[in-house]
Amino acid sequence: MFNFTDPLSQDLINKLKCNKVPDYKVRNALSEQENKLVRLAQHQLNLVEQEREQERQAAKQRQLQIIMRRRKEQRQQELERQRKQQQLNKPHNHIKEDDGPEL
Repeated sequence: MFNFTDPLSQDLINKLKCNKVPDYKVRNALSEQENKLVRLAQHQLNLVEQEREQERQAAKQRQLQIIMRRRKEQRQQELERQRKQQQLNKPHNHIKEDDGPEL
């Protein structure tokens, strides 16, 4: 079975010519092989481009997760700071003993 991704050997070309195969058929076969190679190369290029795009998207996603985690940490720190400030501002509920009327 002939594989079009393999280059045609000069031997095969010579055999085709010796068997009186018209030149246009040989050229068509070569052209068809070239077209298949071009399509294969384009497909491989598309796969590489898709992989690069997936890597870019994954990197963006990682960056977004880092940003979201930092914002969450900042919110938690701000809430903790506010809670501590409220604790400091809250009046202390100490019960004062009444020593009696002031003199």
